[in-house]
Amino acid sequence: MDGSLKALALCERLHRLWAFRGYQSTGRDVCAAALRHASAQPPTRERALALYTAGGLSTRLFDLDTAQGYHAEALAIRRELGDREGIGASLLGLGTVAICRRDYAEGIEFFEEALAVERELGDEFAEAVALGNLGWACKWVGDLEAALSYNEQGLAIRRRLGDQTGVANTLENLIGVARRRGDRAGARRYLRECLDVTRAMHLKHLVNAIISEAAKLAAAGDEQSLAARWLGACARLHAESGAALEPPAQDELDALLPAWRETVGGAAFDEAFAAGEALDAEEALDEIRAWFEPETVEPRGPSSPT
Repeated sequence: MDGSLKALALCERLHRLWAFRGYQSTGRDVCAAALRHASAQPPTRERALALYTAGGLSTRLFDLDTAQGYHAEALAIRRELGDREGIGASLLGLGTVAICRRDYAEGIEFFEEALAVERELGDEFAEAVALGNLGWACKWVGDLEAALSYNEQGLAIRRRLGDQTGVANTLENLIGVARRRGDRAGARRYLRECLDVTRAMHLKHLVNAIISEAAKLAAAGDEQSLAARWLGACARLHAESGAALEPPAQDELDALLPAWRETVGGAAFDEAFAAGEALDAEEALDEIRAWFEPETVEPRGPSSPT
C-alpha cells in the first residue's frame, strides 16, 4: 500500500478516538489533508472510508455543508464499488446531517433505508445504530412512542454486543424521550446510567449533552435555579472546548429558557448561571451525580478569589 492509501486507512482507524475523545477538529483536518494527498487515486474503499470519517467529524463540529459533501462523495463511491456495508454507513451519515439541518423527513428516509440495508446484511452493530438514529429523529418530530420503541430495540442489541459507547449514546437520547413523555423517574434512571457509562468510557462527546439534559430535567421538577447553574457549566464547556449541542437540542433549550428565567427572576437566574460558569465539566458531573443522592453531597459554590 502506497503512502497516500496508508494515510487514508489511518483516518478510518483513528475515527473513534477523534470522534469520542474530543479531537473532532484535529481528526477532520488530518482527513482533509490525507484526501488531498490521495486526490490522484481512483475511487477506492479507503478513500470512501476517509470521506465518511471526515463527514462524521464535520457533523460533530456542525459544519454541515462540508459534512454533506464528504458523505455524498463517499456514498457515490460505495455505490460504484457495490459496498453494501459502506452504503448503509453513508446513509446514516447523510441522515444525521439532515436531522441537524432540521430536515426530519429526509433524515428519517435515510435512516429507514440504512436500517433495511443493515438488516439485509445481518450487521447487528450497524442495525443498532440505525435504530438509535431513527429513535433520535422520531423524538424531534414528536413521535415519542416510536422514539421509545426504536431506542429500546437498539439499546437491547448494544447491551448484548457489549457496545458501551453505543449504550451511552442511546441512553442520552432516551433521557429526552422519557422527559418529553412525562416519565421523570425514567429520565432520571437513564441519566444516571448514561453519566456513569460516559465517565467510565471517557466519552467527552456526551458531556455537554448530559449536563444540558440534567438542566432540563431539573427544571421539569421545578428546580430552575439548579438548571440555570448547570447551563452556566455548559457555557464554560462550550467556551473552553467548542462543545455544542446538536441544533434541535439547542432549539428545545432556547424555547424553554424564557419560562425558566421568568420563574426564577432575571437577577437570580443570572447569578445561578454565573455560579455554574465557575464549574469545570467534572465538577458539574459530580453535582449531577450527587443530585441523585442529595443527602451525601452539597453543590459547591464558585471558588473563592485568591
